[in-house]
Amino acid sequence: MDNYIDPKELLGEIQQNWRDVYDSSVSRYEATYRLLGGCVALPEYQTQLPNLVVHLWTNVKWSQVLPILFCYGREGSGKSTALRVCSALHDSELFNGEVSTFASMRNHLMQKKYIDESMEFEADGACLLYDNCGVDTFAKDADKLNLMLGGYNKATDSCSIAIPGAGENMVFRTAATRIISSVEPIHAAYQLREFRRRMTYCFHETLDYLPQESIDFYEACGAHDIDTINWSGFDDVYHNFWGNKANCMVYAQHLKRMRRPKAIESRQWEYTKYLIATGLAIGAWSDTTEAYRYYEGYFEYVKASTSSSEGTLEVYAREFLAKLEEPESFENSLLMQHLEQKVREKYFLEKPKAKEIESTFLARGYKLSKGVWHKQG
Repeated sequence: MDNYIDPKELLGEIQQNWRDVYDSSVSRYEATYRLLGGCVALPEYQTQLPNLVVHLWTNVKWSQVLPILFCYGREGSGKSTALRVCSALHDSELFNGEVSTFASMRNHLMQKKYIDESMEFEADGACLLYDNCGVDTFAKDADKLNLMLGGYNKATDSCSIAIPGAGENMVFRTAATRIISSVEPIHAAYQLREFRRRMTYCFHETLDYLPQESIDFYEACGAHDIDTINWSGFDDVYHNFWGNKANCMVYAQHLKRMRRPKAIESRQWEYTKYLIATGLAIGAWSDTTEAYRYYEGYFEYVKASTSSSEGTLEVYAREFLAKLEEPESFENSLLMQHLEQKVREKYFLEKPKAKEIESTFLARGYKLSKGVWHKQG
């Protein structure tokens, strides 16, 4: 239609271009670190941002095992923004909540995984991005659950469905870079415990609750509004890198030379070695020693946040207080009802002990007195 005015074309001419916020004169890692640092403000960004950047640059074509990156935090904390940047870098569809079907996700993945119909030649950058999912998304949909869990390892990523009337099955391969986001603590749900050992994490927080250091870094990186950026062609940055044989050789050489350090558990090492090889290839670290040291610290941070009973309780304490909008006081009976419901839903194996509850809420500035929690000072 000659008279049709294409909004993408018109806005693309006046919007800020991604080249204005991505510095091609520095390493891919540094450029992406600064870009993401100006798109998403993170708590403990020195610990979390390197892992987020490396995940965006992973390539399942060169990886046997890749973890699910779980972006977790309250509404408005930048989770969707992180997934949108990854979507632009990989030229991959961003799926959303309950409106996305298993079939649409599976079919999209298969379109991105191979460059030929016979599925002989694997493409670069197959990616599955699932925003705004929840515990029930996977607990009540076995197909979506298996799509995520099976895609962890290429050895177990085969998914077969029957072809109606044909008397045979169609085979799909589901391994991919996978990033999901939620306001719900999926990692703490007992019924989804298989997720936990396949996950790495990015914990998000809104600007209102971030330390000044994180806000300062976010602003120093540009505090970008990604809706005003034209991302057309941004995926060339990714595909030009992985389409270069010399870059792939650097990756493969790093992967070959690596040996598991004692401080990283074997179950973590099965995927961490691919993250480290990716990071070294894009310039995240100068050598394996520096990379090992980083991930040792990163896993300690994750462990403190997720592995202990108090760590799990902290997740629900934050959720509970957020629902009440950080009140000055609240009845203890209301908190007990909340925790008992979580026990019934099997988020806890047993109700947290009184001392655990007290120490967790004290850490958040609340003290219990005569059946009422009061915010201190």
